Amino acid sequence: MSKEPLKSRTVFSLEGLMNLFLRILALVFIVFTVRYWLLLIGVFDPEIRFDTMANHWKVAGTFFSVFYPIAALGLWGLFRWGIVIWFLVASLELVLHVFYPEFFWQYPSLMIFHLVSMGAWLIYALIEFLDKRRKFILNSR
Repeated sequence: MSKEPLKSRTVFSLEGLMNLFLRILALVFIVFTVRYWLLLIGVFDPEIRFDTMANHWKVAGTFFSVFYPIAALGLWGLFRWGIVIWFLVASLELVLHVFYPEFFWQYPSLMIFHLVSMGAWLIYALIEFLDKRRKFILNSR
């Protein structure tokens, strides 16, 4: 038997788990994109389509139907700009539904989804930052 120390084997890596999370989030954003497109063309309610919507819904619907797929592409590719676009889109949607419910209704499940997903990423970013800081301090000794 060898007297070399055993190499540690991890079942999963935190980075790999986060990459999976971002890709699943990208798929969810594609579903959100399709939902907005269907809303704009009047599939859900033929009386409510882009040409008959109120101006605030026209602007919001157009923004989200364009930026959700951009965020999904960035998240799927694991690009940093995808995370920025995701935070922008999710934050704007939260603002619209929280502060202007008389115009955009309230979607508690959507708000919870955005808050939980953004919170999970922020926790990951904090763990990653603390780990890099710890390694830097250990290497500087």
